[in-house]
Amino acid sequence: MNAASALAWAMRESGTSQTELSGLTGVSQGRISEYVAGKVTMSQAMLSHLLSAMGYAAEIAVIRAPLNISDERSWRLHRAVAKKLTAGVIGKAKPRLIKNVLAQRAAVRGEPHLSHLAQWERMIRAEDVQSIRRCCLDVGDFGREMREVSPLGGILTQSERLEALAAEALVAVR
Repeated sequence: MNAASALAWAMRESGTSQTELSGLTGVSQGRISEYVAGKVTMSQAMLSHLLSAMGYAAEIAVIRAPLNISDERSWRLHRAVAKKLTAGVIGKAKPRLIKNVLAQRAAVRGEPHLSHLAQWERMIRAEDVQSIRRCCLDVGDFGREMREVSPLGGILTQSERLEALAAEALVAVR
């Protein structure tokens, strides 16, 4: 269960409305609505604060993300990109990355791909290393969807790609 669904579940179970939870916690009703809808990611501290107001506590379980082979491969490659990223790397590669975004935009149709490409373009133009890393490393649905239209091709050398994939025997090292 993710944080958004945990919050929604606790609200249903306790009979607490967003307005009531806002009054109890000082968190705006609009922000609570965004948390419940999963539009904004809440910190563990915020989830704990909101749950406490309803008599609940969160317990974290660490599990290996259930990635299929294709998602695992994409995540490993993007993890290698995340390790390499700096503002300087993005700045140097920015023209190629923007070109990649435009090529992707011409090749895909519909949502969420078009929105994700717009997000990639904003992050690249702003040289927002932290947000790009988050997209590269997120093992949830959002990260998977972002990686499906990733414009980060060309950041890794061929040997870096092979090394990233060889870590879990996803490709034979030659």
